[in-house]
Amino acid sequence: MSAIDAAGAIRAQAVPSRYPVNLRLTVPFVPQSFFVTFIVGSERRGTQRLREERARHPVNTWGNLATIVSLWAVFNIAVLFVALVAAQI
Repeated sequence: MSAIDAAGAIRAQAVPSRYPVNLRLTVPFVPQSFFVTFIVGSERRGTQRLREERARHPVNTWGNLATIVSLWAVFNIAVLFVALVAAQI
């Protein structure tokens, strides 16, 4: 059995997670695609694991800041556009 076959067998046996919100998207950009996931649910990890993951994946990075600022700008532009259209009616 090759490594690919073994990975597929493991995925086939995996039980899907149960989260109220579980969005997983692949955003195709040239020359590579990006994977975006948004999961919302009750916290089930212990405090030790939370500390380890925060050390490996800090929140305060330049990429996170750029993403938040970009999303905030898109949201504000959309709100202003809706307000402009509503004012014209």
